[in-house]
Amino acid sequence: MQIEIKSLLKSCGVTSIMVTHDQEEALSMADRIVVLNKGRIEQIDTPDALYDAPASLFVNGFIGHANFLKGRTSPQPGTIALDAGCALALAGTAPPPAHRDVMVSIRPENLALVSDAQPRSIAVTIRVVMPLGAFSVIDCVTASGEAIKVSQSRAAWSGRPGDAAWLMIQDISKVHVFEATTASPSIARA
Repeated sequence: MQIEIKSLLKSCGVTSIMVTHDQEEALSMADRIVVLNKGRIEQIDTPDALYDAPASLFVNGFIGHANFLKGRTSPQPGTIALDAGCALALAGTAPPPAHRDVMVSIRPENLALVSDAQPRSIAVTIRVVMPLGAFSVIDCVTASGEAIKVSQSRAAWSGRPGDAAWLMIQDISKVHVFEATTASPSIARA
């Protein structure tokens, strides 16, 4: 029905405003989305821009699924030491100044599980593997206790719950860094 409604609105050249709390519906139907937080505008943008370049931690946690890792900026520019046990060298974006607590956001499809430790990999323990046809969602936990979801091809991972594994970031340019706030990203999603 969403496809039919979107096609009808486009063919008639009609502008419409839709109010929804369903993020998938908003992403699939809208040309532009306004994300509100307690009655205040957080970001106005296209669905792709909201997902790929969120302007705030709230938008990042509200649109789609994101994994959040705590860290701290180091004196070396562009480097973040994660509580999960590795350092990330970021590309292209200017992180907050040195010695600041940050929240690092990585989308599930930007992570891959590997069975051997690699440079800049994050050690995890597999909790649950959910096969969903061609891909699986794998729920993991870091040594620092942070829950991580990975979405990858079923053929790429054959591990089981309880196995040790390592996370690799596929594209560092798609990692987002926000100054840490007192509000938890999981609360921001409510």
